[in-house]
Amino acid sequence: MNLGRAFLTLTAFALVMNAKGHAAEVKGPPHVAVPITAQPPSLDPVADLPEWRDAPVLPLNENLQLHQPATEKTTVRILGDKNFLYVRFDAEQREPIVITQRSNNVGEGADDEVWVDLWPNDRAGFAYKFVASAAGVRYQYSSENTAFEPTWDAKAVDNAGGYSVVLKIPLAVLHISGKPRSWTAQFVRVVRATGETQVWS
Repeated sequence: MNLGRAFLTLTAFALVMNAKGHAAEVKGPPHVAVPITAQPPSLDPVADLPEWRDAPVLPLNENLQLHQPATEKTTVRILGDKNFLYVRFDAEQREPIVITQRSNNVGEGADDEVWVDLWPNDRAGFAYKFVASAAGVRYQYSSENTAFEPTWDAKAVDNAGGYSVVLKIPLAVLHISGKPRSWTAQFVRVVRATGETQVWS
């Protein structure tokens, strides 16, 4: 799937393209324009944030279980190009970071992790989930195929008071019907030490 020279517009459960490079009007949940970049950002989580200067910043403000404000700060930045989506998570964390797994697709749910849920054809279509731990260990799921195991990438690094993760998701691994102007999406972080699950909205 080729996004062309367009934008995505993201709501908390969307991605809409605007060929003129402006946010399309979306009613209802929070939404933000996601630019298509001509220069892909670095996958290095310690790269200077100016590489992401055109990316919108999405706060994961809600504690999903308690329906209260999140207790620790997490921000998400997202960009796209003709072939990939790039998603960067920057997570502040007071508790020790939990990392027990070092092999992809083994032991998901044991460590501190972040993920993105995507529904390229809205909620009635196939769902995709791309997960990365605080160590960059990868997991993925799809309602299209229980054996879903595409080639994609994630890099992670500990930093002062937290960690950062960058995901690189190829559009070619998503089943996209036609050229839809909107996608449904959600961004999530799990803090294992406290059990807190943070979401965009």
